[in-house]
Amino acid sequence: MKRVEELTLKWIDGDILPDEADELDRLLAGAPLARRVHVECCDLEAALRSRWNEFDVSEATLARIHDFNRNRKAMTIAGDQSSPDNDGVLFELPPEWLSLDDLTRRLRRRRRVRQFTLALSLLLAVGLGAFFYWGTPLEIADARIDHADSKVTITRNNEPLAVESGFALRTGDVVDVPGAAVASIDYDDGTRVVLGPNSQVRLEPLTRFNAASKHLALQRGQLAAHVAKQPLGKSMQITTSTARFRVLGTRFTLAADETKARLDVIEGRVRAEQPDGKNAIEVSQGQFAVAESPTEFIARPSEPRVARSLLALYRFDEGRGAVVRDVSQVGSPLDLHVDRPAAAEWLSKGGLGLRDGAFASSTEPAKKIIDACRKSNELTVEAWVKPTLASQSGPGRLVTLSSDPSHRNFTLGHGGDPDELTGSAHRSFFIGRVRTTKTSKNGVPDLHSRNDSVVADLSHVVYTRSADGLHHLYVDGIERASEKRPGDFSTWDKNYRLAIGDEFTRDRPWQGEYFLVAIFSRAISRDEVLQNYRAGPREKRRESVTSRKTRDVL
Repeated sequence: MKRVEELTLKWIDGDILPDEADELDRLLAGAPLARRVHVECCDLEAALRSRWNEFDVSEATLARIHDFNRNRKAMTIAGDQSSPDNDGVLFELPPEWLSLDDLTRRLRRRRRVRQFTLALSLLLAVGLGAFFYWGTPLEIADARIDHADSKVTITRNNEPLAVESGFALRTGDVVDVPGAAVASIDYDDGTRVVLGPNSQVRLEPLTRFNAASKHLALQRGQLAAHVAKQPLGKSMQITTSTARFRVLGTRFTLAADETKARLDVIEGRVRAEQPDGKNAIEVSQGQFAVAESPTEFIARPSEPRVARSLLALYRFDEGRGAVVRDVSQVGSPLDLHVDRPAAAEWLSKGGLGLRDGAFASSTEPAKKIIDACRKSNELTVEAWVKPTLASQSGPGRLVTLSSDPSHRNFTLGHGGDPDELTGSAHRSFFIGRVRTTKTSKNGVPDLHSRNDSVVADLSHVVYTRSADGLHHLYVDGIERASEKRPGDFSTWDKNYRLAIGDEFTRDRPWQGEYFLVAIFSRAISRDEVLQNYRAGPREKRRESVTSRKTRDVL
């Protein structure tokens, strides 16, 4: 009789289908017990209507109840004579057959089942919607090409695209940097990734479920990255063929090919692990690690700074006073004296900030630098600096051996007047000038990085000139410009003094912070430039750490 009850309740609720209505009529016509169950259900609906006004009983239901009740005591049981209830006599519906409370509970239970089914369906719909929403790959990478040489290419869906400053990147894009070129990827949160020559990266797909806020695959080459602090629970992920690196916020370099990858951490920490997540270690500031299967991960101290042919070294860790000490321990110290101490600020963790026209200079000619460089016809000027502004004019003097804006032996500068170069209003580049027998007394023509290559952030800038006339300019361990110009240093002036932060005429100021300045009497090599960059401005050292399983703090 469960089928009769089920169809009756559907009929009462108005949810019965035509085929089900025909089935109910056949059951009621052929079985007295079915009619009795049907009547009881109708009685229950009527009773509920009289007890609770909110129950709506249709007129059809009331008519059917009235019809059954009028004839219920005269119904003749017919049909199957084997039924225990079919004894060929009239019968009354026993009041104890199914009490009103029992039927009420049954109806309420049915209502609860329907409500639960509806709630479960809604929950399932919401869950599926959330899954597809959070699990759908994101096309937008919140990244753009800040600057790129003309030979840099971007491939999207197997189609090459024209590259220009501000080009918006998408996940799946492949950035290919050929030899003698460079490209910079900037993210909206301030993260910057600079790709060196012969490098290729792919922006990997992300989902909202993904624990990575950014994902790059370095397929070959070298990159230098400064990662801004990432959101809670998220990290930037960089993968190579042999390792996976996760970063919350730090500065590092990464070089990779098909067989190995090398990570050097300049600031902060990076978690390094095999592609399957095993053999994980934390690589801290002043350490490096090499991923080369099946070699075990080990974090080792970075190589020390290059010292050969060093002439002057300033670490800016005095913390107070008006003198920046030359700590090279080569010849007589060439200390620098701050001209306006009130406009200079010693930084708590090391460094010196120069603002509002402050600068520092030697009180005597830089004899040991001039003599050694004239003998070798080579030079390296290195600086760890943090510009207050990315665009500065002048060019502002980072380091200069000169007397005025038109006479110098060398200058490492930042920015310049528009008419000095191409007429462009952009002045966000580093510049190197050195006087030779083939240049003007001002060291022109000069060598500079491309426009928009400077950020208001900690930067490692190196300018070198070798005896064969090759000039190189590096930023964060990556070559940004090079050129060959003949000549020698025989025309250098022996009376020029060394200065930082401005020209001696006080009309070429540079605003920012200094962390290290070094001068060499030779052109250090590309690998040595990278070695000094990897060492960082403070050369922090830690003991080696063998690979181990670590808590996921990055």
